[in-house]
Amino acid sequence: MKLIRSITDKCFIDSDIISESKPRRTVRTILKNEEDKIALMFMAKHQVYIFPGGGVEDGESLEEALRREILEETGCSCRIIKEMGYIYENRGALDYTQESFYYVTEKIGEQVDVKLTKDEKDNMTSYNWYSIEEAHERLLNSAHETLQQKFLQARDLAVLDEYRNM
Repeated sequence: MKLIRSITDKCFIDSDIISESKPRRTVRTILKNEEDKIALMFMAKHQVYIFPGGGVEDGESLEEALRREILEETGCSCRIIKEMGYIYENRGALDYTQESFYYVTEKIGEQVDVKLTKDEKDNMTSYNWYSIEEAHERLLNSAHETLQQKFLQARDLAVLDEYRNM
């Protein structure tokens, strides 16, 4: 999979600190519905919008993890349309690294109830469908104070820009 963007502390705090931690692997998607709108997760506790997805568990392929995460977070089954690429994050000041693998998917079938984790419930996580322009506006215009929130915003904006240019 191709590298979409590498994001480091240098992007936000002009620091050359590099984390040596083992990267956490995640999968995320631009999930489209029948109306060609895309899903965004919203963590109300932190006022953060992100694309649906999450961590790859031991023994799972990227595609298996993607389908599981999308079903848990949105209640949607999905068909993978295309691999987009990945974002590499090295959060040196937070001693954390992450590789997020992105796909374009489409919702198939009927939705079922979501199965959020305790952390997702604690963060008051929900999702909604937006046009590409609305999604871009929500991602772009969220005011973020923490370094972690800035990484999340930069990551998903880079992916949305990549998607818009496809």
